[in-house]
Amino acid sequence: MHTKIFERILCGKRSLFAQLKAGFQPSFWVANGMELFERLAYYGQATILSVFLRDHLRFDEVEAGQLSSIFGGLIYFLPIFAGALADKFGFKKLSLLLSLFWLSDIF
Repeated sequence: MHTKIFERILCGKRSLFAQLKAGFQPSFWVANGMELFERLAYYGQATILSVFLRDHLRFDEVEAGQLSSIFGGLIYFLPIFAGALADKFGFKKLSLLLSLFWLSDIF
């Protein structure tokens, strides 16, 4: 079984990768690459958040786990509330309002 796969990859008219690549549009690969990096960023920050809370802010493991869980829950449910607000007030108005709120926090 494995030898047939390697023969197709190394000696075939078209490699397995070339056949796989030819079966999809370039936008498919871009979207999947973006999804991969998004997942890596999310799970990376989730891990680092717990370590940061425990080691630098001196929370114990239970408190750090609780705060990480709350943050994870907010990440999943925030788009629902933001979508409802955008539907009610309009995307442009809500985007402007949130941008002003964000800028007020910076300055």
